[in-house]
Amino acid sequence: MKERQLSISLAQISQTDNPSENLDQMVSVINSAGSEIIVFPETQLSGLDKTTSLDKFHARLEDLARTRRLWLVYGSYEKVGDNIYNTARIVDHHGKVRLNYSKIHLWNEDGVKPGTKGKVAKTEIGNLGLSICWDIAHPETIKSLVRQGAELVFVPSYWFGKEYGTTDVIENLPLVRAFENQVYIAYCDAFTANGETAARSKICSPLQVLVAAEPQKEQVVTATVVLSKLRDWRKTFDSWL
Repeated sequence: MKERQLSISLAQISQTDNPSENLDQMVSVINSAGSEIIVFPETQLSGLDKTTSLDKFHARLEDLARTRRLWLVYGSYEKVGDNIYNTARIVDHHGKVRLNYSKIHLWNEDGVKPGTKGKVAKTEIGNLGLSICWDIAHPETIKSLVRQGAELVFVPSYWFGKEYGTTDVIENLPLVRAFENQVYIAYCDAFTANGETAARSKICSPLQVLVAAEPQKEQVVTATVVLSKLRDWRKTFDSWL
């Protein structure tokens, strides 16, 4: 069987509540990273701004994905009609949105409406799923994606580690979810200068942490995943069934 390898970068970077400033920072990462897929944190484009229309910012990122021939994963708050959602999207190397997901398990997000169901995009590079931050604390969220065929799940995050003492939890949880579901997890947390977030971004195979960002450091890290290896791992370990 031909190996399906994907080079993935996690951008553990800061964000403001100004979408224009956030876009500039994202563009800087896109222009410097050399991977096939770049993953940004939860709400990276919008910050806490829930009112500004992001259409022109999405269009700019889609254009960059197309011209740079890479895939982008990033989050933002989105207003749809009268409702506000915490969303993440996957944009392919043609600038097309392949998956748009609204966070189901919200964390102290007043005025935000939860999503209803996770979906998997079956693409030419693999079966891709999305989850957001506190979703990963709920086992059924990732499990439901694997049941739909997910091989690689992206988890943009803004994990409040300092205030709630949950830094050790998120240090280990991505690998736990990867093993119990026999799936790759690309977990990208935000960096905060005051240490508000845990900032423990990492890419996990079902058996190991492939790469991890340094704690509490603004950093881009990259690893290669081999999706074809899942077939053998899933024959050996039945936890994912």
